[in-house]
Amino acid sequence: MSTSSAKTSKLKSVKKDSIFIQYGFVSITYESILKHKQNGEYQMSNEKIERLVKMSVKEIFVYWSESTMVNKCLGSNNGDINRTISLDYFADLCRMASEEVDGGYDKTKFKVVFHDGTEKDCLRIDICKSENNPIEVISHYI
Repeated sequence: MSTSSAKTSKLKSVKKDSIFIQYGFVSITYESILKHKQNGEYQMSNEKIERLVKMSVKEIFVYWSESTMVNKCLGSNNGDINRTISLDYFADLCRMASEEVDGGYDKTKFKVVFHDGTEKDCLRIDICKSENNPIEVISHYI
């Protein structure tokens, strides 16, 4: 069986409602990742999880934030942002904003839009020194 026909047959075996990532010659379904993780068959490294999230997420929609830095960078004066940005930009903003937090945290509400069109709404990150990576938050929903 040639590589292209093996690749095609592999893609045909993916359920229509299944989310999958095709990266080079590899197709990964979220269902297979979850199944293997639940069965304890392997552990994914943080680097692999981050790469998977980055490949899966199309964009982030930020509803609002208590963070002065996030509001300033996204052009909001009152905390209501309602703006679509990239995952990388959002992650950078959260890291920078975490350095300004002196005790406590700044709540930020956002929605994730995946490449297949599905969305995970009403996610929240509490930006602080110990929680400043939205990729970790998003990884729980893939």
